[in-house]
Amino acid sequence: MRFPSPPYSNCPGGTCLTHVGTEGTIQVAFDVKNTGPVAGAEVAQVYVGDPSATVKRPKMELKEFSRVMLQPGEVRHVAATLDKRSLAYWDANTHAWKVDPGRFVAYVGDSSENVPLQQDFTVQ
Repeated sequence: MRFPSPPYSNCPGGTCLTHVGTEGTIQVAFDVKNTGPVAGAEVAQVYVGDPSATVKRPKMELKEFSRVMLQPGEVRHVAATLDKRSLAYWDANTHAWKVDPGRFVAYVGDSSENVPLQQDFTVQ
């Protein structure tokens, strides 16, 4: 179900994305609100893009999703934890998963065509 107006928002006070090195995790957190007059479900999706990759990768890849049931006017805080593997690609030369250091982008929305929240982060 799509709600009548954009149901996604950042956390109060700014960004809701924290990063802890290539061995750590990345927490992506956001709010989803039912702006409609009836209860419904929303499938919140978290995508990651790697514009700094040394190999060609898609603009964004689905990494997490969560089905959220909401009553009219209800706001729910949603959090997704991404690990190092969520950022990796298969390196055919080394036969191992690899994460290139550099800029990544976390996208949040209800589909790959509707990602109203975007946040850059850096992997070192």
